[in-house]
Amino acid sequence: MGNRSHDTKGNIRARAVLSFLLFVMIVILSISICGKAFFVNASYIEKKLDSYNYSTEYRTDIAQYTEDIFVKNGIPADNVKNIITQETAQGLTEAYINSIIKAKVGYTADTVGQKIDEMKSSLKDEIKAQLKNTDYKYNDEAAGKIVDKIGNYADERLTIPASNYLEALVNIAPVVFSVILGLSAFLTVGLVLIIYFLGAKRYRSVRAIGISFMTAGFYDLILSLIVVIISKLKTVDIFPLYLRSAFMSYVNGCIGAVAVTGAILLLISLVIITIVWKMKRNEK
Repeated sequence: MGNRSHDTKGNIRARAVLSFLLFVMIVILSISICGKAFFVNASYIEKKLDSYNYSTEYRTDIAQYTEDIFVKNGIPADNVKNIITQETAQGLTEAYINSIIKAKVGYTADTVGQKIDEMKSSLKDEIKAQLKNTDYKYNDEAAGKIVDKIGNYADERLTIPASNYLEALVNIAPVVFSVILGLSAFLTVGLVLIIYFLGAKRYRSVRAIGISFMTAGFYDLILSLIVVIISKLKTVDIFPLYLRSAFMSYVNGCIGAVAVTGAILLLISLVIITIVWKMKRNEK
C-alpha cells in the first residue's frame, strides 16, 4: 500500500524528463500552428502586403513620377491622378502579389503586364488629349517612349526583392508545417497521457503537465518580445518605404500571433493549476 500511495524516485525523475519533452513539443506545436495560420498562409500574406495603405502609397509614388515626366515634357499634368486612380493601383498591387503567392486564382505575371499596358494606353490617350490644348504636336513614337518609361517605373516599384523565395515559401512551407504540426500534436497528446498515468500521485502528474504548458506560454511570449526588440533596433533594408511598411506589418502580425498563442497557453496552465489544487484537496 505504501508503494502505491507514494511516487518513487524513478517516477519523479521520469516525470521531470517527460515534462520537459512535453514543453518542447508544446512549443513546436504552437509555432507550427502560427506558421500554418500566419507565417506561410498565402491569404494572410496577401492581406498584409496588399493593404489599402500599400496600394495608396504606391499610387502616390507612380502618380508623382508620372506628373514629373509630363511636366518635363511640357505636358499638362493636372489630370494624371484621374488616370492613375486608387482602383488602378489596387489592381496592379493585387495582380502582382497574387501572381507570386497565388492567394487568389486568375493572376499570373501576364496579368500584371496587361494591367500596366492598360495604364500606359490610358496615359497615351491623356497625352494626346492634353497636347490638343497646347502648341505641341502629338507624336505617337515620343508618347510611346514616355509611357514606356512610366510603365517600367511602375513595374519596378511593384517588384518585391527575392520574390522567388516568397513563392517557394508559400508553396512548400505549408506542407512542412502541416507535417510538423501533425507529428507534434500526436507526440503532445502521447506525452500528456504518459505523464498523467505515471506514478501514484495523480495531482503531481497533472501539475507537471500544467508546468509544461506554463513554461511553453512564457517561452512564446519571451520569444515574441525578443523579436519585437530586434525589429526595433535593426532596420530592414527594403525599398520603397511603403513596401517595407507592408513587410513590417506582416512581421508584427506574426509576432502578435505567437504572443497570443503564448497567452492562451498560460491560460490553459492556469486552468490546469486550478484542477491540481482541487485534486490535491480531494486527496487530503
